[in-house]
Amino acid sequence: LSSLAKAREIADLLKAWIEEKQFFLTEAVAPLPRDSFVRPLVPREGGIR
Repeated sequence: LSSLAKAREIADLLKAWIEEKQFFLTEAVAPLPRDSFVRPLVPREGGIR
């Protein structure tokens, strides 16, 4: 997510769903592939806004 405010909004919504038993955490469905390559996120100049 590119926006800290949006990330917090989504986190609050997810928390509410979990507390209201509308969203359930379960065991992993499938492992992530080990042979794939993940590029690191490079922070932009200026830091957090």
